Amino acid sequence: HGLCTMGYALRAVLQHADNHHRMNKSHGGEIKLTSVRCNFVKPVYVGDSLRVEVWDEEDRTRRDKTVRFRVFRCVGCAGDGEEQNHYERDAEMVVDKGKAQFSICGSETGVIGTVSRL
Repeated sequence: HGLCTMGYALRAVLQHADNHHRMNKSHGGEIKLTSVRCNFVKPVYVGDSLRVEVWDEEDRTRRDKTVRFRVFRCVGCAGDGEEQNHYERDAEMVVDKGKAQFSICGSETGVIGTVSRL
């Protein structure tokens, strides 16, 4: 279930990057995911509740954007309402040292579509 966990984490990372990019209009152009890496430290099972922590890595010397992330598995709770403190206390890290890099491309590139290779 590693790829599913990574997909779940990347959904949160992409949403974070998109929200940050929309708020910071000085970037211009569009953002494109260029690389992802992470360490899987514990297994995840079907039915587990996951929480993804995402934050920006500050580096003003580069035009590219780097986002860090970690994924936690909640042990024995749904993670909402009054159970939030319990959720924070009983979470186990399942993905550590996540790093996603984005390039910021100008809109004048003229790209119509993208190609993916497996």
